[in-house]
Amino acid sequence: MLNLSGKVSKTKIIDTLWAFFALLGPSLLQLFYTIVAARALNPDEFGRLMLCVSVGTIMMSFSGLGAGGLLLRETARQPERIGDFLGKSIGWTFTTLPIVGSVAIAVMLVMSPTHMPLWLALCIGFSELVSWRIAMNCSLVFVALGQQLRVAVVVMLIPLGRLVAALATMAMSPQNPLFAFAIAYVSSTFVSMLVALWYTTSKTTRPRFSFLPFDFLGGASFSLTWFNAAMQVESDKLILAFFTTPGDVAAYAIAARLMDGLYAPTRALRVVLQPKVYRAGAEGSSVAVIKVLSSILPIIFLFGVLAWIGTVVTAPIAVWVFGPKYHLLGHILPLMAALPLVRSIVETGSELFLASDRARFQTFMQLSATIFRIVISTALTASFGLDGAAYAAIASAIVIGGIYWGTAGMMVRRHRASANATILNEERNA
Repeated sequence: MLNLSGKVSKTKIIDTLWAFFALLGPSLLQLFYTIVAARALNPDEFGRLMLCVSVGTIMMSFSGLGAGGLLLRETARQPERIGDFLGKSIGWTFTTLPIVGSVAIAVMLVMSPTHMPLWLALCIGFSELVSWRIAMNCSLVFVALGQQLRVAVVVMLIPLGRLVAALATMAMSPQNPLFAFAIAYVSSTFVSMLVALWYTTSKTTRPRFSFLPFDFLGGASFSLTWFNAAMQVESDKLILAFFTTPGDVAAYAIAARLMDGLYAPTRALRVVLQPKVYRAGAEGSSVAVIKVLSSILPIIFLFGVLAWIGTVVTAPIAVWVFGPKYHLLGHILPLMAALPLVRSIVETGSELFLASDRARFQTFMQLSATIFRIVISTALTASFGLDGAAYAAIASAIVIGGIYWGTAGMMVRRHRASANATILNEERNA
């Protein structure tokens, strides 16, 4: 835990507050955007919009083949080479766009429960796979440098731009609100990305574009980690779209957005610790990484329990805010209330093996987690509909989190046993 009496601990507290703002701020802006869009569109239109955003969020994990994660890891270790890593992440983002974008648009069109306009899929796909990915890579530069204030500035740009564009669109009362919202979405995201890139390069250095060398296995590990995290909150919308109605997709999308906001405090702690965690991993000590991350588990548990209680108590307020056409929120929110807690434990466990450069184990775990997530979500959603989606989200997180932390516990026990054996041998030799 942090030592509150020292100068370093005060810096840590300030960094944690900025990291919290960098995560909670965008979550609140995205929530306000969700409120505006939900009230301006009918449930079918809003359901299609959220379905496209979900697919874009999932496929963004593969945009750049994990170059953003490599940017974070390598900048934390070699900050003097920021320009090389940033340029490479941007270059690979555009290189992978034709394949990743085509797959994303195809999934949007196939999974939609009703007719999906191609222009909607194109707008959301470009926004998430290019503009959002590059802006997030810019924020990762400052995460690696431990400059949480600048992280907050960058990550606030896109959600703020989207909210302003949505409010302006709503005020104009367009005849085709879904088309107007899509155009506002893509244009505001692109402009915000340009501002984020300018701000980052002005505070660091210009990107130097290159493609090789590239750690494909490490990049794949990051991509699969992000993919798994996205699947925890986004895959249910795709499966719901296949088995239920756009109204169920809309209600679940709103609930998932609320859960993202409640997850922000614990994620902020991880973000602050990431540079330290990756440096510990660079020294080759998995146990050191485990000790750093396990120190925040009590705080994660506290935040998770408070979020659980708060969600159950305030569920009727959410229905009042979004309107009677989203009455399903009063039912689904209490079912999903445990998600911020279990999701935090899972992603902290995942960070253990990323920071330790255990790419093979992490890749295997992510593939297994994704397959398990899809299977259990499909089975429970097909049987129980909207309720099944909530059950699957929590059950899969509990299982995967148990595997991560169980493996970490075995690593610690083996380390202790090896250390004790070494001490005994030294005593015998003495």
